Amino acid sequence: MKEIKLYLIVGLVLLFLLIAVYFVVSGIDKEQGKKYELPADNQLNEVDKYKVNEIAHNLFNELNEWNFFHDEVPLRMLMELSDTSFVAVYNLWQEKYFNDAGGSLIETLKNEWFGWGAYETNKEAILNRYNRLGIDN
Repeated sequence: MKEIKLYLIVGLVLLFLLIAVYFVVSGIDKEQGKKYELPADNQLNEVDKYKVNEIAHNLFNELNEWNFFHDEVPLRMLMELSDTSFVAVYNLWQEKYFNDAGGSLIETLKNEWFGWGAYETNKEAILNRYNRLGIDN
């Protein structure tokens, strides 16, 4: 009878430790990158929010695939946005893709070395535009 109580106590202690470790580890995974204020000229409407979400998602998919030929369309679409939406894409990346991508959108673009032509031109233009807007990382 004493052995059963001992096994039960040890089992409960181990269960408690596993639960505690789970919550600690899952809390670490929730890290988000630094966000920036949207330019004061306007706020996003529902269409803009949808477009921002779509572009951030497409950028994440494009930048996290290893392939020889990157599609420059997501970068071009990002460049065509207003400053407000442009910053909103950055903020959404920080919130949603920061951990999976291994850093900010700017860091991910800077670390992307395999591109040429329109892809590389758009990448440099995006980095310059974020820098001009005061978003440096």
